[in-house]
Amino acid sequence: MIKKLALLALAGYPLVGLAAGDYHSHHRHQHTDDALELYMRLDLSVQSSDEGKGAFTESRSNDSYGGATLDLQLTEETKFVFLMEWNTDFSDIIDSDNLSARNQYFGFESTSWGSLLVGRYDSALKRSQATADQFNHYEADIRNIWAGENWINKSLTYTTPEDLNGGMSLTYAIGEGSWNGFKSVSFWGGKENPEQGQWYSALALDYAVRGYDVARVITQTKIGNALWGFGAQYQQETDTHENGMGGALISVAYEQNNITLKSQLQSMDNTYVVSFGADVYYNSVTKFYFWYTNRELERTSVVWNSETSLYESSEDGVSQSWLGLGMEYNF
Repeated sequence: MIKKLALLALAGYPLVGLAAGDYHSHHRHQHTDDALELYMRLDLSVQSSDEGKGAFTESRSNDSYGGATLDLQLTEETKFVFLMEWNTDFSDIIDSDNLSARNQYFGFESTSWGSLLVGRYDSALKRSQATADQFNHYEADIRNIWAGENWINKSLTYTTPEDLNGGMSLTYAIGEGSWNGFKSVSFWGGKENPEQGQWYSALALDYAVRGYDVARVITQTKIGNALWGFGAQYQQETDTHENGMGGALISVAYEQNNITLKSQLQSMDNTYVVSFGADVYYNSVTKFYFWYTNRELERTSVVWNSETSLYESSEDGVSQSWLGLGMEYNF
């Protein structure tokens, strides 16, 4: 059934382009010169969920987050940057644990030599995905069956200047024992932002991050109003070098006026996820959306547990599905 749905989603459905506001939700918040800026991504939805034990309805906050960023221009080429950011669960505002840390760092940026940041930051591999994940923050987020979508605590991150037509990024963990050393690296060509270039490709590697070694390749290209994304990943357990698994990703987006239609197929070994949906932009900061996701897990699948923030094995095959309807607001 999943393979038939995938063919319909990728061949017969009008597929997705990317609206202007979506790019930055995958990447570090864009700093402005000599300014303290507060920002927030508020996302609330109602969804029908069937995780293999019967359907139920729930409200979700979908990685809503807010933060503050500060830039201080030091020279014509270099500035000091500071950012603090938290996830906020607006669907459960009375819970004392509804705040959790996201990117939190300080450092320096230069138009000549790049950036050097210290603190908690997305790994180089995580940032390499560009906009290939069209269902970021939702049930079809690639992190749910692919390892590698990590923030690295106590890290030092170097990235080459943004205006180059290619570059690299390194994540170095500052810790004890096996947690000390280079943990993530990415190399890319082209422009991550589809508004700035027609193509982008990246190769990224993780070593011993949350128990996994990961190799990932990502490519995206824009043809007319359609943005296509392709990816492949191999991952294995660091300690045993066993349970190696491979998977693929295909996403496509089609933008017409204020409507973005999108579809995505992702796999990891014996797990398959197919999704489709639509975003309707009311204005530059507000959108309404719906999406549908079906996930087929066969025996010994590895999936992300959002409650424990760990990848866990599922020994029993199960079919899961979700239908979501919601709104996103950015300021």
